Amino acid sequence: MTIARRGAYLHPNLDYLRAFAVLCVVGSHWCESMGWLERLSKLFGGTQLGHTGVLLFFVHTSCVLMMSLERLPPANGWQTTLRFYVRRAFRIYPLSTVTLCLVLFFHFPSYMGNNFSPPTWLILVTNFTLTQNLFDHRLLLFPMWSLPLELQMYLVLPLFYFGIKKVGPGRAPQFVLLCWVTAVALIQSRLDVYFKPVEWILYWPCFIAGIFAYTQWSRRRAILPWPTWPVFLFSICYAFQPRQPLLIFGGCLILGALLPWFREIDNRPLNQITSWIARYSYAIYLIHVPIFHFFFWEKPVLPTAMANLAALSSLGFLSWLLYHLIERPMIALGVRLTEPNPKKLAR
Repeated sequence: MTIARRGAYLHPNLDYLRAFAVLCVVGSHWCESMGWLERLSKLFGGTQLGHTGVLLFFVHTSCVLMMSLERLPPANGWQTTLRFYVRRAFRIYPLSTVTLCLVLFFHFPSYMGNNFSPPTWLILVTNFTLTQNLFDHRLLLFPMWSLPLELQMYLVLPLFYFGIKKVGPGRAPQFVLLCWVTAVALIQSRLDVYFKPVEWILYWPCFIAGIFAYTQWSRRRAILPWPTWPVFLFSICYAFQPRQPLLIFGGCLILGALLPWFREIDNRPLNQITSWIARYSYAIYLIHVPIFHFFFWEKPVLPTAMANLAALSSLGFLSWLLYHLIERPMIALGVRLTEPNPKKLAR
């Protein structure tokens, strides 16, 4: 969810983070289509940039959703939690469902260069409900591997929110750091090897790093100049080394700790670009693999320059279309369904 609204940029740095994350994913898959993936990996010191982009998404998402919980209409804990779940369901499921229908209708493979394989009914159910990881079922669309992890994080995010409110702003960072250390310890114990369904905790330190950023926001002292924010974000990618979980988790925590201390980007053209990318990032993330497969793998008949132009144009247009036809109306519907009844409040 993008924080920026048309005509105003409430948190340009968060928009930049989300835009940077989705460009890491799309850029990695584009480089793979061009045969440049190895060069890209060497440029970032061996980092898998696509995976890095998803980890940055996790930090961003948990921070933003904690802010969303804070903005919900005043209510008791159960009402707040229910409103949060309903809004997130209307945010995630409609576009993922439409995308999967398009993948099945056009027989797109799960990943670029592969062949389409008809799914079983169980695979269909788990993919449409975004529970593939719990049953170890194959993905119908590869980028969707991260969506079940986000949904499972949503189940406990309100607990973090109310826990932070209970311990108070002074102790909230220590509380979240304790949770982060606990999550890292559980991962290091290799609990997932013995009990497959808990594999989703492997990315919890990344989510908790975003929650840590949220705890710092209320006492924010933005002292670092905004041009250092893009430089820092580019540099932190080198920490996300494959098969080095402690480096990855530490990198996420550093990102969460320092995120509130950068001044907001004060460049209107840059803010407009990153706001646009952030707004359509969910659609971009879901549909870029089928588009790249079509133009670069299935129908590689166009010259490279024309194929790139056609792919990027299609990606931009379809992302815009899906956002305005599916994503935005469903988000608005979720908000309307969870707004408090003014008549009841007046009684």
